[in-house]
Amino acid sequence: MARPPLSLRDLTRSQIAIVLLAGILALAINGFFLLRSYEQEESRILQSQAVQLAQGIAATVDSFSMVSRALARDPEIQDLLLRKEEYRIKEVLDTRRQHMPRTLSLALVDTGGRIYESRDFPLGPICRQRLHYLIANLNRAPDLPVNDPADPTRGQVGTLTPVRAPDGDQIIGYVFISFRFSSLREGFENFSSPDMHFRIRDRRGQIIYISTPQPPGGTWLQSDWIQIPHTPWALQTDARGYEFGKIMLVLAAVNLAVAALVILAFALIQRRLQRVVQAELGQLHETLAAIHQGQTTLPDLQPGLADTANLWEDIGELAQDIHQQQKQLEQLSLSDSLTGLANRRHFEMELERTLSLAKRGIHVTLALIDLDHFKTVNDNAGHLAGDAALRLFADTLRQHTRSSDFCARLGGDEFAVLCISLPEAQQQEAFSRFATDFHARLQTHTALRGYGLSMSAGVISIDPMRDQIPADCLRRADAALYAAKTQGRNRVVLGN
Repeated sequence: MARPPLSLRDLTRSQIAIVLLAGILALAINGFFLLRSYEQEESRILQSQAVQLAQGIAATVDSFSMVSRALARDPEIQDLLLRKEEYRIKEVLDTRRQHMPRTLSLALVDTGGRIYESRDFPLGPICRQRLHYLIANLNRAPDLPVNDPADPTRGQVGTLTPVRAPDGDQIIGYVFISFRFSSLREGFENFSSPDMHFRIRDRRGQIIYISTPQPPGGTWLQSDWIQIPHTPWALQTDARGYEFGKIMLVLAAVNLAVAALVILAFALIQRRLQRVVQAELGQLHETLAAIHQGQTTLPDLQPGLADTANLWEDIGELAQDIHQQQKQLEQLSLSDSLTGLANRRHFEMELERTLSLAKRGIHVTLALIDLDHFKTVNDNAGHLAGDAALRLFADTLRQHTRSSDFCARLGGDEFAVLCISLPEAQQQEAFSRFATDFHARLQTHTALRGYGLSMSAGVISIDPMRDQIPADCLRRADAALYAAKTQGRNRVVLGN
C-alpha cells in the first residue's frame, strides 16, 4: 500500500524536530572534540615553543663556541702551533686573554699533548682537570660545552677545538677555552617570561639551570624533554594553560542560544520557501552542471527570491574564481612530469626554507649532481633512452634518500639534493653510494649499458656566515661540481 504524501505542515514539523535533535547531538559532539582539539593544540604549541626555545639557547651556547672556532682558524694561532715557540705562545695568549672578558682560561695544546698556557692567566686546577678530560675524550665531540660535574650550576664550560694546518687537512693542535657557567646563565635568563618557565639538565639528568619559578595558581602544562642542539643538555618548559571548564560552559551557552535562534528562523521562513524552492533548485542544478563541465558563461536564471539572485551572483564569481585557480595551479605545478621529482621552482622554495634552518643552527647539506656523458646517450640512443636514464637516476635518488631529504630535477640532466642533519663526515660516503647504485642499475638496462653514464656531484654544507642568500649556496655547490667535472667526472667533490 502506497504511503500517503506528507502535507507541507507535517513536513515542516518533521524538519524542525530533526534539526532540533541534530543540533543537540552536534552540540554534544562538538563540545567533546573541541575540548580534545584544544588540549592537543595547546600541547603541540607548547612542544613547538620548547623546540624553538632549545634552538635559541643553542644559539646562545654557540656564541661561546664561536670564539674557540674563530681562534682555531686564526693564521697566527696556526703558525704558533707549527713553530712551538713557548715564549711567543704565552705572549700571544696573554694578549688574547686580555681582550676576552668572558673567558676564564685560554690555552693551546699540540698533538703530543703538551699544554701551552697564558703566563698572566695560568690554568687553575679545575680548568686543568677539564682540559685533560677533553683531551682524553677527543672522539666524543670535543667542541661541545661540558659543564663541571663537581659543580654543574656554578662551574665551568670548556671547549676544545681542533686547529688544522693552513692546507686544511692535518690537525696540528687544539684551542682550549673555559668560560664560567654564570656567563651562560645570564644569556639563558633572556628567554624566561611570566607565562613560560624552563629548566635545563645535563646528560646525567642533573638539573643545572632553572628559570624563574612559576607562580602558584592556574593551569600549567609541561613539555617533553627537548635535546638542545650541539650540547649535552636537554630542556623542558612549563607554560600557562587555559581553564577549559569555564570556556566550555560559555561556549555551550552560546551554542544553545544560536541553535534556538536558528530553529526559530527556520520555522518562520520554511512556509515561504517551500512554494518556490523546487523551481529554484532545478535552475541551480543546471547552473552547477554547467560549472562542472568547465563553462565560465552560465545560463540565464530567473529567480523568484532575492536571496537566490544574490546567490547567483556569488556562483558566477565562484565559477570565475575556480577557472582562475585552475590556471594558477597549472602554472604553479611543483613537480617534474618526467621524473616525478620536485622541479626547479619547488627546489628554490625549499632552498629558501632550509637556508633559514641553517641560520638557526641546523646542519644542511646541498648537493648539485650532473650526469656525465648524458648528451652521448641522447645523440646515439635517442631521447627516449635519455628520458629512461633520467627516470632511472631519479629512482636511485628516491631509493637512497631519507624522508627528511629533498630531491629535485633542475632541468636537463642536472639534479639537486638537500639533506637535513647529514654529518660532514658522512657526505662523501652517502653521495658515493648514489653513484655506485646508479652504475649498478645501468648495467641491467640494455638500452643504456655501454655509454659510460655516471654522475658527478658537488657537495657543500650550508654556512650561514658565507651563504646569506640561496645564490651564495648554489655558487659554492656549482664550483664543487665544476671541480668534479674537471678532475675527470664520476666523482664526488666536497666544497666545504
